[in-house]
Amino acid sequence: MNIAKGSTRQSNRGCRRLLGSAIRSGGEMVSCLYIGIKRMVIE
Repeated sequence: MNIAKGSTRQSNRGCRRLLGSAIRSGGEMVSCLYIGIKRMVIE
């Protein structure tokens, strides 16, 4: 979602900011998946 928002920004700075946010959101998702797998909530 953040990547789509970032691609419509007029400035490179705004685009970079939202792409950075997308990367961090992806990292958070990976962490949640690892925790879910470790707790056996996700198979």
